[in-house]
Amino acid sequence: MRYFKKLLIISGFIHYLSIGNSFGQHIVETLPSIDFAHYHPAICMGELPYDFKKKSSEKANEEISEIKAKDLAKKEKQQEKDHAVAASFAIDQMLSSGQILYGEHMSQYVEDVAEKLLIANQQEELFNKLRFYVLKSYAPNAYTTSNGAVIVTVGLLSRIENEAQLAFILSHEIQHYVLKHGLKQYKKIEYSRTRTATNKDNIIKDIYRFSKENEMEADLKGFDMMVKAGYNLNEGLYVFDMLKYADYPFLEITLSIDSFENQRYKFPAEFKTKILELVKTQNEADEKSLVDDGNDDNSTHPSLDRRINIMRDKIDASGNQKGKPAYLLSKDRFEMISKIARHELLLIYIKRADFGMSFYLSYMMEKLYGNSSFLGEIRAMSLYGIFHHATLDQNLDKYGCDPSTSKGEWKPIIAALKEMEKKDLAAFGAAEMYKIYSQNKQNEFIYKLCKEYFKLVQTKALIRLDDFLVATPVENKDTAAAVEEESTSQQIKNPRNRIKRNTATGAAVNDYYMYAFAMVKDKAQLEKFFNEMRYSEIIPIENTELKPDSKHKAKSDPVNKLVLFQPNIQILYGSDKNRSLYEEESLIEYFSQHWKKIGKKADLPVDIIKTSFGQNQTTADINAHMALNDWMAERLNNDTQSMLLYNSQYVSSIMKGYEANHIGWVNYELSSTKRPFSIEACYTAVIVFPLFPIYLAWQLQTVYSYKEVSIVFNTETGGTTHVGRKTYAHGLKDDFLNAQIYETLYRIKNK
Repeated sequence: MRYFKKLLIISGFIHYLSIGNSFGQHIVETLPSIDFAHYHPAICMGELPYDFKKKSSEKANEEISEIKAKDLAKKEKQQEKDHAVAASFAIDQMLSSGQILYGEHMSQYVEDVAEKLLIANQQEELFNKLRFYVLKSYAPNAYTTSNGAVIVTVGLLSRIENEAQLAFILSHEIQHYVLKHGLKQYKKIEYSRTRTATNKDNIIKDIYRFSKENEMEADLKGFDMMVKAGYNLNEGLYVFDMLKYADYPFLEITLSIDSFENQRYKFPAEFKTKILELVKTQNEADEKSLVDDGNDDNSTHPSLDRRINIMRDKIDASGNQKGKPAYLLSKDRFEMISKIARHELLLIYIKRADFGMSFYLSYMMEKLYGNSSFLGEIRAMSLYGIFHHATLDQNLDKYGCDPSTSKGEWKPIIAALKEMEKKDLAAFGAAEMYKIYSQNKQNEFIYKLCKEYFKLVQTKALIRLDDFLVATPVENKDTAAAVEEESTSQQIKNPRNRIKRNTATGAAVNDYYMYAFAMVKDKAQLEKFFNEMRYSEIIPIENTELKPDSKHKAKSDPVNKLVLFQPNIQILYGSDKNRSLYEEESLIEYFSQHWKKIGKKADLPVDIIKTSFGQNQTTADINAHMALNDWMAERLNNDTQSMLLYNSQYVSSIMKGYEANHIGWVNYELSSTKRPFSIEACYTAVIVFPLFPIYLAWQLQTVYSYKEVSIVFNTETGGTTHVGRKTYAHGLKDDFLNAQIYETLYRIKNK
């Protein structure tokens, strides 16, 4: 049985060569071949892992069977059963979120480092119990779940400096698993609160919010693993240093607004002074917060400073670390994985609409790896995202331009972007977009971004592109004479003379931002580009006439087929809102089948994207879910209907496979509770005694509530096609559900 389980676990990981029978034999040091110049998002590879093949309930039941055989007190046994259920469902929610990578280069590297570490510690059996994944999250983090899933984030892989640092992190997290800290922590949490948690996200946070004692124990036991493996122990100190500055970019480069000036295009002195003062004030606050973080008196975790001091004592006792390796695998492979993670990190920030960070990091990456078409896309998308939201008068703090929550050398540039007036920002971005286009003329997506950006420049910032062409440096006195002289203070003034205009063209020439293109040498090429970017809001007269049948014209965004994520189900019982996780799982497929069946009757075919386990998924299903989920997340993080989305270029082929361009999400909340006692009704029934049996039956009834929230997007335009909310005092019945789904589909199709 153990051998069979081992085969199932190992089969979930993709290897570049066949896996051998002996421990450690499968590690292959072949560097992947990746086109970073035209980088595409990482996808899962190989066979579906064991974790993805079973339902959460099946995994929980297997653990419960083992718990039943333990010699434990009744209360403790019940706690472990509840922990098995809570952990299984919460962990699987994360694994099925569309954010987990397996079998590709990063997760394979994490597994290989862990195997090297465990080889040295002679722990083959432990390695066979663990599975290794990468989570697409910007936060530098790692943890091991109660059932042995080791998860490392992209944010962490982008920050670590060598293999030994990853090994230290893995040794720490593996010890949490070995020492059963998840279960122990669960038992310490208020028992009733955990059992009745109404939010799955909170469950997993509670389970893995370890105590100071847990963290210190994992540090010390993990340190022992590092000693046996022979890694340079000083790297453990550097891990803590790295985590201490986790709110900063993974690397820093000075990037101020001055970096974008030239001989003609210069920002006003008062503007630059304002930015310097703002940044100085915030930097002082950042330094204070670092000092405060060193005090762990009121924290559930030991401070990093305390952990560093303890680690230094351990290292001193272990002897000189000079000559100890930072790599047991190859350095070249680590650097390749680091490069992949950093490219993935940029995509995560774009998906989060954190455009300030992605703009800054595009320059950082260029310094590290050279210019590329991919970095051009990231930079152009960042500029477009910032300016698009600025034209809607939205708070740019939400889009990565909040100096008060940003730490490090990128603060000056995002402060400047936030403080610019709309025309200033329009011109600044326009000049940068032209540079990006000039370096990547064959990139279709960059060209699309330019078209969208310059459309906003003309329609929202109200800048004529031709004015950029005439706002060139003065060549001689004759040209200078074309500019009207300002009236003296003793003369009668015309207020219009506050704006200087070129008498030949009528273009304003006294605003600094109009010189954004002044240093472009190839004016003919620039003029050609502007001609391609030119946009007119004038509507032809013949298109404005009302036709007799205009109200019956075809819909501008007809929905002929719907791609739907598996319905999200929440069942809440009783006044304390107990979750019914098992029932929720069973209803996912039930609801999915009803949507497909009623879609045929409503003449609106529905394809279901599988998101839950035990549904005969494939790796192709996982990747399709991941791409569509990224698009959906980007769409929701950008509070606008009209924005071109970066991930649209990756979902188009998937949607073509479905022969659809509309994607939907639906959430159901089903609840039931006993009818609250009504003193008035009771009093009436007592007075009118013949009504008492009717009252009693009414009072003892269970009150059911049924809520549905649905939303449909067009993946081509990014627009919202449908938003629906329905609430009924009704239980879940087949006929009722079919009727409600039919009504929703009818509204979607005939909006």
